[in-house]
Amino acid sequence: MTNKKLNTLNGVLNSISTDLVAPFAVIFAIRLGSNSFQTAMLSSGPAIAGLLVLIPGARWVDRHRDKKRITAWLMAVNRLFYLLMVVVPFLLPAWQAATFILLVTLMNAPGAIANSAWQGYMARIFPPEQRADAFADRNKAMNIFGTATTFVAGMALDTIGTTWGYQLMFFGAFLVAGAEVWSFTKLREPLLDPAQILADSATQLETPPPFDQIHVPATSEAAPLLPLVFKLKRKVREIASNKTFVRYTAASILFYFSWQTPWTLFSLYQVKELHAGNFALGLLTLANTGGNLLGYKFWVGQIEKKGNLHVQWLSASALILVPMTYALTGFLPRVAFLGIDLSLYLIGALTILVGASLSGLVLAMFNSLLEATPEKNRTSYIAYFNTANTLTAIVAPLWGVAAYELWGWQTAFWICFAQRVVGVSALFFLWRAK
Repeated sequence: MTNKKLNTLNGVLNSISTDLVAPFAVIFAIRLGSNSFQTAMLSSGPAIAGLLVLIPGARWVDRHRDKKRITAWLMAVNRLFYLLMVVVPFLLPAWQAATFILLVTLMNAPGAIANSAWQGYMARIFPPEQRADAFADRNKAMNIFGTATTFVAGMALDTIGTTWGYQLMFFGAFLVAGAEVWSFTKLREPLLDPAQILADSATQLETPPPFDQIHVPATSEAAPLLPLVFKLKRKVREIASNKTFVRYTAASILFYFSWQTPWTLFSLYQVKELHAGNFALGLLTLANTGGNLLGYKFWVGQIEKKGNLHVQWLSASALILVPMTYALTGFLPRVAFLGIDLSLYLIGALTILVGASLSGLVLAMFNSLLEATPEKNRTSYIAYFNTANTLTAIVAPLWGVAAYELWGWQTAFWICFAQRVVGVSALFFLWRAK
């Protein structure tokens, strides 16, 4: 099997294992007795774990010669947590919700490092001229199989109707994830030319020894800190001098914070107020993916005509409608049709539009980030950008839940609406300032 087909198979297996768990994590946590704060930690917890380990973990991976082997082990450790989730319902009831959320949090530590290592390894597998085609096929297959998995798993969970149904899904995710890791190990690296081998050897020779192998005299323990301070100041000045990157990052932080704030609220509202089951959540996922596939071709044409920054704010504008729609459903009667609240049908229709918009937003944001980062040290600049937005992923969901706890659903949704107006406006002025 070629690397391209193995890469697509690996993506399909990844989407199946992930979508057997992730779409239903909120419902499962609530069934275990999770409160609003704990539910918000399903989003913030993994972000915290990733933030703490990503940079030191990436440096640790770089010290290993066999990148495929260490990446496969990290992936395997991450997927092992699916098996641990099977055990959660056997614990004392008072421990179940907190343990489940802790597992979701901790699994992202090896997961974040594995993802970073995987991205670096893929650059070695596919040369630049092959990547677009290879990953377009992978992403399309992942969307189709992931959505089908969510839809079928949702129906199965509602049919089973007991906790062991979730345990069955977790165990199935673990088995599929094992096949995913196996498919990754079957990828074959292309042979390097002699010049590249010599360059890699020179890089290894220039790499300083690990810190624990450096002898530092006891009388000069504080001295090595001074160069670090100077390097930090120099790096801050270097970043600040890149006005394009600073403006883009500042606008993106405002937007990401507004985008991420209501994520947990939406899930809580669907389950607690609209009594959405697993099947209903599967339908919403199906609507989102359908819209995504419909919108892709349109937004590619718009990017070619008007540029990434224009498409970025325009496609993001549809997200403003979402918290407003959720707020308006509070005035609708709680009437069910075919066992599903009518408000969920309204949200589903909106989800198709939002899915179509997200296809353009994600594409434009990735391309515009590359445009905003300098050619020199681009990887480092992208890491700074991701770190800044990971911080918003920690704070934003907690703030959203806090707003609900303080003022109720309606006020919280209108606050999220106002935030998204500000966030999209930041992207609009970023485009105007171009």
